[in-house]
Amino acid sequence: MGLKDRLLAAINGAPEEEFVDEEVVARIASPAPAPVAVPAASDLENRQLRDQLARLQQENSRIKMARVQEKAEAFWSSLLSSHRAVPAEEAGIIKGYISAAVDDEVLPRADGSARIDDFEAMYNARPANMLTAESVPQALNDVILLRNKMQTGASDLYGRTPDGHAMESGRREALLKMTPLGRETLSDRNGKH
Repeated sequence: MGLKDRLLAAINGAPEEEFVDEEVVARIASPAPAPVAVPAASDLENRQLRDQLARLQQENSRIKMARVQEKAEAFWSSLLSSHRAVPAEEAGIIKGYISAAVDDEVLPRADGSARIDDFEAMYNARPANMLTAESVPQALNDVILLRNKMQTGASDLYGRTPDGHAMESGRREALLKMTPLGRETLSDRNGKH
């Protein structure tokens, strides 16, 4: 019985049993065909893929850390050139920068802010120090050098040491013999030139 015949039978009030298609009933009652078996990757292939994934993840981590190290060193250089840090702080600042970057990567903040931004802001807010800057203008420095008549060395013109005691003559000669310039001074003094 075709579809048209079944519809007409249903319209004319035929009982349901008369227009039930046996083919449809047979297909519904028969078991579903077995699923097509997809060949599973062998354990060796799975292990190779896992190993390759692990290598790629390690390489990715290494590259990220190298970038963080470069950024930390660049940040340190900018602080030093802007006189916001001194050379003794280099290791601590670089370590702090890397630590903040790793923390941001591993455990981001809930509000979306970055620890590295806070770290940079903290150091950028520092006032510039004058420890590495020239404090005497060059013109004034030249004048000071020209007018400087201060004696340098271990003794003054009278042979006194800084503590006020006279240096022994044997000690002076022993010290002069220790350097080429001192030996030349002794030979000039003794007329052996």
